[in-house]
Amino acid sequence: GGDPKKKKKKRSQYKLSRSPLANLRGRPAILCTCISSRSYKKALGEAWDLFDDAIDELYPRKEPKDLAAAAKLPQRFIAHDIDCDAVLYFTFNEHNIDVVRIVRHILLNYSQRSQLLARMIPLSTVCYASKDDVIDALGPLLIGLEGKSYAIDMKRRNNDIFPRDEAIQAIALCVPKRSYRVDLDKPDSTICVHIFKSLAGISVVPGFYDLFDLNLSKIKKNDGNPRSASSSS
Repeated sequence: GGDPKKKKKKRSQYKLSRSPLANLRGRPAILCTCISSRSYKKALGEAWDLFDDAIDELYPRKEPKDLAAAAKLPQRFIAHDIDCDAVLYFTFNEHNIDVVRIVRHILLNYSQRSQLLARMIPLSTVCYASKDDVIDALGPLLIGLEGKSYAIDMKRRNNDIFPRDEAIQAIALCVPKRSYRVDLDKPDSTICVHIFKSLAGISVVPGFYDLFDLNLSKIKKNDGNPRSASSSS
């Protein structure tokens, strides 16, 4: 995937923003985990190039022929230093960009290009890391549930006080029982909640299990195919 003729940035051009964490609330994002913290800078460049290509393919925009005008176009995403070991964090600047769609596109089309990234988690909305804020933010996202079953994938990083079990129970109460049943083995959709420091990122990901839990390394070993492709062969 991606345009092989496209000029890649020099590593020094992969710049990190150091915005306060509070400024990241309300902004769609993608959190990437690195295979090793020692390869953080190279992994940053790898993720940057993958996002560049995926956004250009899924959300093409007219590029001015004039190089000076092209240089003034706003950056479509920003990499942030959130001071979490082996974690990359990107926010996206255009309201029409669907981070779940971007991650799915990369997993299914670009996994063979990935050497240093482990998982890639879309965060459709980001809020303060409290149970009540998570429940409020989740409501509008439940329309993204597909199929008849779901599971909740919750992870905590650099936060030991978030009430994990209590929040999972509260999230389950938000899902209409008549329409969806819990399936922890092969759910049709997964509600992803990632707690990191004072923030919580949330998304609803159909086919999470089929995409090897959004693990780039595992889908790469399966030749870029979802689980269903290998199980049906």
